Amino acid sequence: MVGLSVLKSLDSARWAMTFSLLALILSGCGETEKGPPPAAQLFLEAQQAIAKGDPTAALTALQASIDADPNEYSYMERIKINGKQGNDAAVEADVQEILKLNSKNRDIDWIRAEMKKPAAARFDGSTTPPSARK
Repeated sequence: MVGLSVLKSLDSARWAMTFSLLALILSGCGETEKGPPPAAQLFLEAQQAIAKGDPTAALTALQASIDADPNEYSYMERIKINGKQGNDAAVEADVQEILKLNSKNRDIDWIRAEMKKPAAARFDGSTTPPSARK
């Protein structure tokens, strides 16, 4: 059932895809012959797995993306999946990793508010992270 609830969060997926495309563009500046960096490619694979309702494959791809290049986007997506699955300890560990990368991340309070909800209601698209708003 987690896969279906992840699919319901299309706004989050669109937000993530927007930022992933931006990351691809920015990280590929000046290198026209090479494809996207490994971390970005793995992040896109995770997005495809999320869209297919396969959180296990998404988590695997997100871990590989983080291993290749720790980044806030992969941590955010992993937080959403683990939060929906009730893996609170993994969410808090990833929050701490995001804070190491960016101590002023605007989404941390939003994540913590989502984590106060029952697992099935977390990250359901009813609210969006501050970074997704203009």
